[in-house]
Amino acid sequence: MVSKPRLGLKATGVLALALIAIPTSLKGADYSTPTVTSPPTQTVLRTTLTITNASNGQTFSNYRISTTSGDCVDMNGVTGVTFENSDVGPCGGRGIYVNGGENNSIYDSYIHVEGASTTCCDSRDGIFIDRSNFATIQGNVVAYSESNIEAFADNLLINGNFLLNPQGRFPRGQQIQTGAGADVTISNNLLVSTRDATLGPAIGTDSTALILMSQGANSNPPEDSINIYTTHYANIEGNYITGGLDATTPYSGGAQSPSGCGILIDSDKVIGADHADIANNVVVNTGQCGIGVGTGINQTVTRNKVINVNSNDGGNTAIYIWKQYPPGCGPVLLNGNLATEVKPGGYSSGYWNGGGCAPVTCDGVDTHIDSCNTFDYGTTNTAQKLLLADPTIRTPPLIPPLPKHCVVRSPYSTQTSLPPC
Repeated sequence: MVSKPRLGLKATGVLALALIAIPTSLKGADYSTPTVTSPPTQTVLRTTLTITNASNGQTFSNYRISTTSGDCVDMNGVTGVTFENSDVGPCGGRGIYVNGGENNSIYDSYIHVEGASTTCCDSRDGIFIDRSNFATIQGNVVAYSESNIEAFADNLLINGNFLLNPQGRFPRGQQIQTGAGADVTISNNLLVSTRDATLGPAIGTDSTALILMSQGANSNPPEDSINIYTTHYANIEGNYITGGLDATTPYSGGAQSPSGCGILIDSDKVIGADHADIANNVVVNTGQCGIGVGTGINQTVTRNKVINVNSNDGGNTAIYIWKQYPPGCGPVLLNGNLATEVKPGGYSSGYWNGGGCAPVTCDGVDTHIDSCNTFDYGTTNTAQKLLLADPTIRTPPLIPPLPKHCVVRSPYSTQTSLPPC
């Protein structure tokens, strides 16, 4: 990913607004520990599990894989392979590398590479999908990787996963990044970046699950949590993205990079990410911005809830529309969003239009976007009050949000809708 220009919003001064911290004792979702049953017998490997087309159509389940050198799992040119219910990591390379093939699935597994990359790029991703089309990634816990999920593929579904603390280094460091593909759906995921020692404060619970690798202070902070990079027809819906519910310290930006956003529509300066639909996402304390559209034609941003009370260096706005790259930008439909970001000095910026993506409308015609969205500006705090009182802001989903067949065994799993794997 190329380095992004900073937004053109200048703010100085000391934060004077009394910020309302989100209590760590909130229990809206049931984060109690599920009943523990004995796991099935695992196949234990200390070298790479290599899956070839001789195993097309097969399912690989109940593995415990770690390596000191090389990937943990390589799937090379396979079709119809399912990898599930496994513990993958630490890994000397990538967690799971899917190279070519199609119709492959990764379900209900704990994937923890536990290390940043030393060179660019994609040598230590948690899951790396490289031109393997019609892939599904669901119900996993993925943590501590270069990027937790990196994908260059068509017809990709990333649904109901929990992603934690990607380690970078730049230009990677995303929770999810997609590029050079089309028809991608990123839905119902919980994405958390935190500097906390345990998970609980970041998600507003009393969870004591240890954070093995921190973010920001001692490692590369994440760039955009979701980065849609040269991808066409991306649907980003129903995700919960946070830099920590407790990250209310002025200028901290949570655990996010000063140039990062919760969701960004991006470009390589040649190809724009077109036809993105960003809908019904919750974005909390993601630093410089919540949602950014920096490129591309026919973009839609609707019914999202964005609150950042800890802005850091850079432009600092909840939602922005701004042509940042040579490819065309616009039109953009912007409707039903509720957004605020408290800038240094205590002033709010719920929305900023840097130009170049016209028209930006409520419905394809009406350009009075304040009539169909609720944005805070200056000293107004209507959106902030509504968002702080909204239970969907204060209660992230259970972990992982949508398991496929069973609940992955990990230090962070709290989901009770299905039995443990």
